Formats: sequence, C-alpha cells, structure tokens
Amino acid sequence: MKFFFVPKTAKTRFGLGVLPIIVLVLLSSSCGEPFNILGFIADPAYNQNAIDLQSQAEAKYNKGEYEEALSYASQARDLAPESEAVAVTLSSIHMALAGIDSFQLVTKLISQNDDETALQGSTAADTLSGLSGLIGIDTNDSSGFILEGNRSGNIEGAPTTGVFKDLPVLLPKDATSARNEGGQVLYHINQAIEVLCPFVGDEVKILTEGSADIRHGSEDCSSRGEVKLKPKSYFNWAFAHLSEAILFHSVVLYAPEGGDANLQRRADLLGQPESVASTSEYVSAVTELAEVTDIIFPTDTTSAANSMLLAIFNDLDATSRGFANISGIPDSISASIIESLAGLKSQRDSISGQNTDKNSSNEALKEQLTSGLAGSLGTQIQEKVASGELQGEELTDARGAYSSISSVAIEGCSL
Repeated sequence: MKFFFVPKTAKTRFGLGVLPIIVLVLLSSSCGEPFNILGFIADPAYNQNAIDLQSQAEAKYNKGEYEEALSYASQARDLAPESEAVAVTLSSIHMALAGIDSFQLVTKLISQNDDETALQGSTAADTLSGLSGLIGIDTNDSSGFILEGNRSGNIEGAPTTGVFKDLPVLLPKDATSARNEGGQVLYHINQAIEVLCPFVGDEVKILTEGSADIRHGSEDCSSRGEVKLKPKSYFNWAFAHLSEAILFHSVVLYAPEGGDANLQRRADLLGQPESVASTSEYVSAVTELAEVTDIIFPTDTTSAANSMLLAIFNDLDATSRGFANISGIPDSISASIIESLAGLKSQRDSISGQNTDKNSSNEALKEQLTSGLAGSLGTQIQEKVASGELQGEELTDARGAYSSISSVAIEGCSL
C-alpha cells in the first residue's frame, strides 16, 4: 500500500483544533486576516441545527473519528447548502478521509523551497517527483485508474513476454473515469474540490476553453455569493488539487519500486547491449516504447482534452492560483509550485501555434515528464548512427519513434 494516513497519535495534533495553529505560525508574516483553516464562525446561511451539526462534525474530526464527522457535516450541508463555512469543514473532512496530511505537504514544500540549488533547476516535473512519496496509488489494485486489462488495442502496459516484460507501466483512463472509479482516496479528494467549488472565485478556477477543468465549469460549481473565508477555502482548494496532481503523476510515471519510473527504466534497458539481440529488435522495442508513451501522454486535441496529463497541468495551475490568492502566504510554501508552473506555461506558450492539432499544455508537460526518457533514447540513437548500426529504413523508424516522444532534435540527426 502507498496510502499515507495520519497516524493515530497525530490525529489530534493535526486535527481541526491544532492544524490551524500550525498554519497560522507558518503564515504569521501575513498582514491580512489570521490564517485559520477551519475556525468556526457565524454564518447567516446557518440555522441552529446546522450550527449544532457542524460543531459535532468538528468535535469528531478533532478526535480522528472522520466517518462520523462526515455524517454530521453532510447533514449540516443538507440544511445549509449556501454555507461557505460548512463547505470548508466538509472539504477538510474529505481530505482527512483521503489520508492526506496537509501539514506534511506544507513542510515538504518548504523543504523543497529552502533548497535553493534544487529550486534553480526546478520544473513542474521535479516538484511532483519531490512530493510523490506523500501520496500514492494502491499498487495491488490500480484497476480503477487504468484501461481495461491495462491495454489499448495491441499495446499492453504489462506484457508477459518481450524486452519489457519485467517493467510494467500503467495505461491510464481518462481523468473523469479515474475520478469516478479510482477508489476512496481519489473519491474524497474530488469531493473536497466539488464541495468547495461554489465558494471560491473564478480567479482560481481553470475555465479556458479547450483545456478547462470540466468540474470548475459545471453548474454545481456556480458561485454562491461573496467569498468570506478565502484563506480557509483557498488553502483546501490548493492542497486538494495538488494532491490529485501527485496521485495522477504516480500513475503516468509508475514506479512500483521507487526511484526512476518504469518508463524511464525501459529506455535505460535498451541501452544495455545484452537486452536486445539485433538492431531490428532494438528498433521494434523503441517503437513499442513510443506507442506506450503516446497512450500515457496524449497530445492530440481529442485524447488530451480529458486526459490525466491535462488534469495534472490544470491541478498545478489551480494550486498555484490558490496560493497566489491567499494573502500573505510565504514563498517558503508556494514558490516551487508557482515558479515551476510559470515555467511550464512559458514552455506551453512557445509550443502553442506550432502544432494546431495538439494540446500545447499536454505537449509542454509531456516534454518535462519524458525529458530523461528522451535524453536516454537520443543518446543511444546518436551512438548507433555513429557506429553504423542504424541505417536506412531502421534509422527512419527509430527517428520517427523518438520524435513522437520528444520534439528536441537528436544532436547530429535531422528529425
């Protein structure tokens, strides 16, 4: 299992009563209102029964009794659907039921940002890799995240024969299907986003035509009035989206043994002379790797529109916007996300217009997530060309497979 639930001894420490104090200390530099993730406030949308139910929900949450807390908070929401405070409470309970410890995510982000050397070369891919140990999929039951049989046509994610038989990868479902079928962790993350959505402003929603987060533009997400609890709601909004991005990242760059993803390890394996018997077998394996990569990282406009890859991009964007709209949040928490997202958007904008049949957001993130893979293959192909191993039709096939993985030309080769 790779779910990371809050230890029993830490439930009270990181519950509704104490986590706000921790975050308040982290954000003590704010000149705006004190940051308190859930503190109870009066709300005209309440009735007395809703107030009582929310109080009971918070009491149960602080004891680590999350299922009971969910029951009380859900009842409060039924009685006061226009209450922003109930929505914030309910979103935090869903995050707890997902096993997400926002304090761990905060401290990990601070750790990343304190490492100036790492930050200088950071990308969205680096940031997600650095956080990937905090949330993961259940490797024993990943069926909710992957295509039926983990295959697409003749392409298998986990072949039983061939060069890659010991290096399975996951062929992901579209984002909506994964959210509906991916299990309790993703369900509760998605619920946290949905209950908050009517109570955050459009400035933190991803609504751009062609690459929107479909949840943000739904009727259920329509605004229900003035945002009064911005620090609380935007904090949960940011960390719910960040959690989904980390989870989807662990699917598209599946690494069951930790370290490098199996996709990267496949490319590295092809560089070992004993792994393939002939040049033709090598080219065939490179072509298979490229086909798998296209399924995991779709860039054509149709497949990209509801892909996990675009969901990761949008989740990072929503996270960055959430942080940017919390008054006084220190750079020690937000810098790695905001800066890496800015770099990713710049890369997207440089791609936009060059390939009108592709989604530029997906293309940009694909370039980052497959940079190591492309570098390894590029070096191998360059060496084989120099040694005379790759010529004629085989060279053409190898170049074509490589170019579907990366738009960065191989040195000395015209693609």
